[in-house]
Amino acid sequence: MATFTKSAGAPKPSKTLDSVDLIPFVTGENAQAPHDSLFWRVGAKRAIRMGDWKALLEPTRFGSPDWQLYNLRHDIGEENDLATQQVDVLNSLKEQWDSINAQMIDPLFDPRKK
Repeated sequence: MATFTKSAGAPKPSKTLDSVDLIPFVTGENAQAPHDSLFWRVGAKRAIRMGDWKALLEPTRFGSPDWQLYNLRHDIGEENDLATQQVDVLNSLKEQWDSINAQMIDPLFDPRKK
């Protein structure tokens, strides 16, 4: 939202949004990462990425699976689940996910509800 707002020359929204103007990052003016973490929540699926680590939960209709953990620097294809070997990293990411999620509004559409 912030990228489009600034590009269009529109005023900033009065509400605080989880949004960053990406233009300085695209042009190379700013070489830092635009976010400390990336957060996803789509239906019952959850994910968070911080640095090299990504934790995700993808429930199926056959039950609620455990969280998975991947080191994307060494495993970009997400083939080696490290959740049982890196419990502290996983717990930290899950706590961060819960903290971010608590700041978000509830989805207007939930496909699980009929």
